[in-house]
Amino acid sequence: MISAEYPTGAGRLVFVGFDSEVLAGNRYGDPTFRQHPVYLPPSYDPTDDRRYPVIYGLSGYTGTGMHFFAPGTFTDPLHLRLDRLIAGGMPEVIFVGVDCMTTLGGSQYVNGACGRYEDYLVTEVTAAIESDLKTTAESHGRGLCGKSSGGFGTLALGMRHPNVFNALVCHSGDAGFVHSILRDIPTAVGVLGRYKGNEAERVEAFLRDFMAKEPRTFTQGHTLMWMGCAAAYSPDPSQPHGFSLPFDVHTGEVIPEVWDRWLAWDPVNMVSSHADALRRAKLLMIDCGTRDQYALHLGARQLNQRLSALDVSHIYEEFDDDHSGLQYRYDVSLPRIARALSASASTIQEPA
Repeated sequence: MISAEYPTGAGRLVFVGFDSEVLAGNRYGDPTFRQHPVYLPPSYDPTDDRRYPVIYGLSGYTGTGMHFFAPGTFTDPLHLRLDRLIAGGMPEVIFVGVDCMTTLGGSQYVNGACGRYEDYLVTEVTAAIESDLKTTAESHGRGLCGKSSGGFGTLALGMRHPNVFNALVCHSGDAGFVHSILRDIPTAVGVLGRYKGNEAERVEAFLRDFMAKEPRTFTQGHTLMWMGCAAAYSPDPSQPHGFSLPFDVHTGEVIPEVWDRWLAWDPVNMVSSHADALRRAKLLMIDCGTRDQYALHLGARQLNQRLSALDVSHIYEEFDDDHSGLQYRYDVSLPRIARALSASASTIQEPA
């Protein structure tokens, strides 16, 4: 554990850092040494026997672990929010801001062209946290909470690793790809159309320009997101950049064999084959704003219907908002996941 502490009034922040073995030699040369910010609750004392459940926080696209704890305008950073919620009676938990950032803006928390980030989180990050800190070190004491791409990661990892994570919170997570993704193809075609050549040549030229020039435009950012997602959902070692896009870069026509690989990762399509895993979760919470700019509320509604049809217990909520500035929703989700994890761990004591 890195000996850097920041007083926050009641709890405190520390950093757990280590050099990853599974990220070694990753295609884009992204750092293998990462420092993960960790919130320790008010009563945490390394000299006593008490152990705590852990919430692993997964940030959205282009977000790192520090995203959760960064100062915000008119909103509390997460450590102050946790202080307030715990003071109000929420069970004490450890919260880890996970860093799975890549050159392409994110990893979607799965193994792909950028590196083995699913293995990194599921094995190495959890092992480092449980080695350095006083945690329950069992699945009943581990939860995932994420927003946007982090919400996708929460659902995907929760479905694929029910023996590791026991409670899941998905805020405005990537789902319903047909509505949330395909509509952005014309934008990406327009950006890549500024370059000549085949897909590989255009992608390489775009990436070179994107990394070298500032300021970067909104449409460039969305085009990079296509590449970050393609690295996760349709890796292709035969391509110099390591992935295939699911559309023709000149005409915008969908390439069915590639798009089908993306659809296999859509949580809406994943739930039917992972229903038993989701039934094991002590908490499954999904919410989304009714005015989400990326139409993720449609994916959330589809998820809700499919989970209900499969008789998977879950909490589903909609609220009047869009995709941005949703930190206030943590006031709803964090007490729920903290109670679920604490109720599962008989060694955890409620704060006085």
